[in-house]
Amino acid sequence: MLDVLMSRKEDGRLKFSVFRKPTHTDQYLQFDSHQPMEHKMGVIRTLRHRADHIITEDEDRAIEYEHLRTVLSVAGYTKWAWQSPGRTKLTPHPRIHTDSRPKGHVTLPYVVGVTEAITRKIRKTGVAVHSTPHTTIRRLLVAPKDKDKPDDTCGVVYHLTCEDCDAQYVGETERALKKRISEHKRDSSPVAQHMQTYKHQPTKKVTILDRESRWFERGVKEAVHIRSRSPSLNRDQGRHRLPPIYNSLVQSRDLGDL
Repeated sequence: MLDVLMSRKEDGRLKFSVFRKPTHTDQYLQFDSHQPMEHKMGVIRTLRHRADHIITEDEDRAIEYEHLRTVLSVAGYTKWAWQSPGRTKLTPHPRIHTDSRPKGHVTLPYVVGVTEAITRKIRKTGVAVHSTPHTTIRRLLVAPKDKDKPDDTCGVVYHLTCEDCDAQYVGETERALKKRISEHKRDSSPVAQHMQTYKHQPTKKVTILDRESRWFERGVKEAVHIRSRSPSLNRDQGRHRLPPIYNSLVQSRDLGDL
């Protein structure tokens, strides 16, 4: 039972209250942050809802309320916000038809004073609107993972060019690019056969043309690049058979936008 502290009273009955880990910091969304008001009021509604539905003893509920008022005041929440958490929640515009489901959903980046006005206009049409912050400290500063090196990139369409001539090869791989490139040193590879036949140097000119994790879509992109570049070392048109009707489109398309 999430967030529930269960205790046994002296008479044998059970009572329930809110459980917090010893490492809990009581840090919540700051009231003066650039966030939709409904998100801020949602913090209060959620905390009060938890207290109202988990805690069984009035005394424990009063202690929990006092704790919440204290920690939320540190985050900038006013007495007004605590006393009326539901009044600032945006309500959908009444619809004439009986179907209560919205016609659709749209998510808007939150800009104070602008998003609220646009939201009111859209909701009059029966479309549900959701706001999301688009500029956050986490997005600007936090990079939880180091960027992959090109050789370690997975799920790519790549392009090889011979060091000593204009021979080219286009391929795709789901694995790390360096593993696939190492396989081109095998005698069965058309790239290796070209190097051995013409005594050319092993190629180091490797370019990532596209990144695509999905198997089918990656095969389509490989076929498009093969059809566009006509690489001399490819034995076929790729694992996806691209119909000839796409020839004029592929030849006129800027493949950098794929």
